[in-house]
Amino acid sequence: MSSTPTGNTGYLVGVAVRAHGLRGELVVELHTDSPDERFAAGVSLVAQRPGAPAGTLTVESARPHSGRMLVRFVEAPDRDAAEALRGTRLLVPADAIAPPEDDEEFHVHQLEACVPSWRTAP
Repeated sequence: MSSTPTGNTGYLVGVAVRAHGLRGELVVELHTDSPDERFAAGVSLVAQRPGAPAGTLTVESARPHSGRMLVRFVEAPDRDAAEALRGTRLLVPADAIAPPEDDEEFHVHQLEACVPSWRTAP
């Protein structure tokens, strides 16, 4: 799994689940198999919150934690700011995902429209 498509905006790589601690860290549920790349310091992600226009969040730091990531964003310096991001969908722009180097490898978003041949056989 590389990422999940979300229309023209980009590809879903994580969802902010809840605030963690007092310093503004967020528990992020991963939707990517490249968390070190997608949540590296300095990376900008598109942030989609229900009922709000899309914005941008810049990763300050990230570390693994119990199968998820703890991520700090420059724009969320404390717990209150992090808590306000609960439920935010984190996306990487579509043009930021390079095609696989191997011709026989694919990203999830490239396979979604494919139907297994056994399903189309009579």
